[in-house]
Amino acid sequence: MKKIGFILLVALAGLTSPLSSQIAADLPEPLQAVIVSTPPLELLQPQVVLPSLVPELPVSTSGTLKKFEAKYNLQKIGHRGIGGGLNFISRDEETKLGIRWARETEIGTAHRLVTDPIITEYVNRLAQNIAHTSDTSVAFTVKVIDSNEVNAFALPGGFLYVNTGLLTLADDEAQLAGVIGHEIAHVAARHTTRQISRGILMSQIFSAATPKKGWGRVVAHLSAMVADDMLTLKFSRGFEEEADLLGMQYMYAAGYDPGAYLRLFEELQERKRTKPNLLDRLFSSHPLTEDRIKRCQRIANNYFPDRETYRLTTSEFDDVKVRISDLHKRPGYQADEEEEQPVLRRRATDR
Repeated sequence: MKKIGFILLVALAGLTSPLSSQIAADLPEPLQAVIVSTPPLELLQPQVVLPSLVPELPVSTSGTLKKFEAKYNLQKIGHRGIGGGLNFISRDEETKLGIRWARETEIGTAHRLVTDPIITEYVNRLAQNIAHTSDTSVAFTVKVIDSNEVNAFALPGGFLYVNTGLLTLADDEAQLAGVIGHEIAHVAARHTTRQISRGILMSQIFSAATPKKGWGRVVAHLSAMVADDMLTLKFSRGFEEEADLLGMQYMYAAGYDPGAYLRLFEELQERKRTKPNLLDRLFSSHPLTEDRIKRCQRIANNYFPDRETYRLTTSEFDDVKVRISDLHKRPGYQADEEEEQPVLRRRATDR
């Protein structure tokens, strides 16, 4: 045990925040390129700095809020220290990482950005409203991808993408707000760089614990596997649970019923039943398990103070769905290849 403790201390001693040049050198090459040199990209720079703007929330009288840590207190959204913990990557480096991935997302041939100003302005305004009621300290750049996949994802540094497939599937604005809240939560809690940092720590521990000769290739392989997992944004169970809780908080603070998040789960389950061959990446990276559904149900039923009314939907939401339908009926429009022949791509370049 003493030896293991010593190895852990040695590994920690070499890892400080912000990321040192030594740690950058130890990273797999894809991450070195991102952290060390990421050229500016004006098109992707955040457009508006978001202040903390959380409306006054009803106070719970049932005591159910005590079931969670104090840092999840609804009354203190924006001032709770969300996103703390082990992290070797500075916020500046985190933004560079997001810019790099955003560039790769937008130049990918599989992604088509929607330019309809009514669609893009609506989704941007909805996302910005939720971000205003969140713990995030970064500006969000929001874009819509013309894809039949039911998906939305947020990159480090505040780059949020919403697929038209999600807008088509959602029955109302509240369901859409739930997914957007979940993705904003991943950014607010810095889940991507925190998970990368865990991988770095483990690779350092393995490096310190194994002989330099013979095991070098094994360590390099482990590091590559860790980096690949981080780049696919497959978060740990704990991070997913935190994003569910925070995302439901953010949509509640913005005036939506957190139960709408659960109703979307039902829509997705029905979609899987009727179209099992259609790849829905929203929950391939965020697994829709029975335990997860039950946990979110308990949160929706017991965590939030009662409200007399909630925002459900708007005429704008309905108009946007119609415009997306019209967009897909235009002459020459081609549906996603993925819908006809689903493929599972490695997301180091498309997430």
